[in-house]
Amino acid sequence: MQLLASWKQSLGIFYPLNNLKLFGFAILRAIQVAVPQFLKMFWWLIGVSLLSDYFELPTDILVMPLIIVCIYLVVRPSVGIKNLDYLKNHGWHIFGGVILSLVLALISLAVAEGEGLVLSSSESFSLNALAWLLVIVDSVVLAILFALLPLWFFFFLDSRATIGDFFVSWKRAFLMALYALPVWLLLFVVLEWILGLFEMVTVVESWWSLILVTFVSICVQIMVACLLSVFYTKRLHEQFEFYFPGPQRQE
Repeated sequence: MQLLASWKQSLGIFYPLNNLKLFGFAILRAIQVAVPQFLKMFWWLIGVSLLSDYFELPTDILVMPLIIVCIYLVVRPSVGIKNLDYLKNHGWHIFGGVILSLVLALISLAVAEGEGLVLSSSESFSLNALAWLLVIVDSVVLAILFALLPLWFFFFLDSRATIGDFFVSWKRAFLMALYALPVWLLLFVVLEWILGLFEMVTVVESWWSLILVTFVSICVQIMVACLLSVFYTKRLHEQFEFYFPGPQRQE
């Protein structure tokens, strides 16, 4: 019953309509702050990514995880000024996030390669069934990771970045993902559709089009991160003691 009540509460961002408006305004405000902040602090990362793509260098698999980690570092709510000292104070957070993102990127490539082999060899009904099963499982896993990874990093950023915090943040992320599962599934479907549409209409034919596509892609990722950050902050305020329980009182 507690789980169902939490699901109902999480869907409160959509109804009544005033809640959705406030949620949207909070996201727009976060985007307004995060985009120029990211460009100011990490313009050089965009340059490295562009050069990697232009010269077809294999460094992109290292650059993109760093870009994603830096995006979430920027959009994270913080009372401190986000400057060089801010980055130094979160050095271990950045290191842990990049390593994890890199490992997951390699896993994703391996999964995609495996799916390609199965699909290319699907000549019988059984192999076709196996191929579809892999696609379905892959979609479910991606939906879970869509919720878990950003939540884990937000929780990890709100910790002291110890080994214990690394694992405890996974537990808290799983709980937040589970207790707001309908919202995460809805967001995943909508964002996948939008990103798929974006990939269909973007064609890189020149250096300038590559710059435009890269810039728009990073802005889209910042927008998604802002949406997740606002929702994370909202749920954390609503259920703070659930994720960070204090000492139990003795009667």
